Amino acid sequence: MTEAASATRAAFAKSLAQDAANGRQVLLLGPLGSGKTHVLEAVSRRLAEAEAPAVSLDLFLAASTPENFLPRLAHAVEGAAPEHRRFLNDAAARAREGRAQASRALLDAFEALADSTTPLPFLFVLDEITEIRSLAYFEGLLEIEEPFRRVLRNARGVVAASSYPGLARDLFPALETRAVPPLTAAEVEGWTD
Repeated sequence: MTEAASATRAAFAKSLAQDAANGRQVLLLGPLGSGKTHVLEAVSRRLAEAEAPAVSLDLFLAASTPENFLPRLAHAVEGAAPEHRRFLNDAAARAREGRAQASRALLDAFEALADSTTPLPFLFVLDEITEIRSLAYFEGLLEIEEPFRRVLRNARGVVAASSYPGLARDLFPALETRAVPPLTAAEVEGWTD
């Protein structure tokens, strides 16, 4: 990777991290393979360096089932807000009791995160945010994006990414959109070796 290409991506990640730390909610859009995940990883590193509590979660991996989502969310929240991890762990334990309990526990957890009297003390860094819709196939979760949007509104800041711009804008219209900068030839040089 050339120094100029590296500097461009680094500057973009720095800008996103600063925006999130300042309370902005940003949706990063780009096609598959455009480097969104690498940008999000750089944003997470920047936030950690600035000691800004951030919760990083890849929804493609986490949002397969409600009983899978809750422990992953609890684990991601661990360093940023231990007090939130406790009730998320309790919700995860309830989720192991059965599918119906898992859906109810997830909705209860989202309600608790969204209805806090003060904003959540952490920022979200979310990869493939539209994957929250995967949970809509489970009983009671048909409109899961609404409670999830309320959680995001209560967060200190958000940087999310999606490969599906139309769906992402429809599901999360309040998030400010930005396009991921195109990869340069120098950035992908050597990836196939």
